[in-house]
Amino acid sequence: MRRLKLLACLGVLFLTPARAQNIHIVSSTGNVAVTRGEGAAATPRSLQSTLVTDDRIVTGEKSAAEVQVDAVHSLQVGAATEVRLGEVYPGHYQMILGKGGVTWRVADASPAVAAVETPSVSVQPREPGVYTIAINAKGETEIVAKEGNVEVFADPGSQWVTAGQKMLARGPRSNPEFQIVGVSRWKRLLSIISKMQIGGVVSSFNAGDESSRRADIKHQTTANPVHNGSGLVSPPEAHHPPAAAASNHEHAAAAQHSAPASASAPAAAAHSAPASSPSPAASTHK
Repeated sequence: MRRLKLLACLGVLFLTPARAQNIHIVSSTGNVAVTRGEGAAATPRSLQSTLVTDDRIVTGEKSAAEVQVDAVHSLQVGAATEVRLGEVYPGHYQMILGKGGVTWRVADASPAVAAVETPSVSVQPREPGVYTIAINAKGETEIVAKEGNVEVFADPGSQWVTAGQKMLARGPRSNPEFQIVGVSRWKRLLSIISKMQIGGVVSSFNAGDESSRRADIKHQTTANPVHNGSGLVSPPEAHHPPAAAASNHEHAAAAQHSAPASASAPAAAAHSAPASSPSPAASTHK
């Protein structure tokens, strides 16, 4: 009997979730509806029901709803908006935005993973702050970080939107473009591939410099050949060009050959001195 009671208690513990989930609408204004499923098979749900996977929140014009996700996360659904709950369970909240706009608030740091999915990107608020995500009339995703910083993901890479910035994203999830408002140029969310391309450009640039340097050396060697008796060797240094070296050598050689000629002048003068010395003696005898 005791064993049966113990097994019954263990069964209850295994069937009871570690943390209860209670995503629910805390307030609403105007025309707000909750349905399960889509199309003709959609089932109406009560606004007081706990929201689970595949529930849809639909608001009309001039309508809004406030959804409490957990203790620190809340979602405000704006007017003319449709948002569906994707995979939701304790610590993981995925909201899929079909049209309109939502505001995600993070009151404090949390280990929970939250994401608002749009046709182009996935907005994942991880830091405390206030973030609005909307789909405009052109089908572009607008992300505004009113407070805090938020990271925007797509298949190829990610991009941060810092406090006060607004990002526009367009195109398919596999290869979207983004633009930070204030910068006119659209960019691709290809952070990893871009780094590889930049590395390739740097390598090509360095290879081009090396090829140019070798071409210059070859040109200098051909233009100014230096022989060592067997073949061409490296050209002389730039500070000692061949023409200047030859000129200095010829000047030095000329100086060495002319030195003996100038040295013989004193000797000739010494020999010619006695020839003039007898003149006083001759005048004395006279």
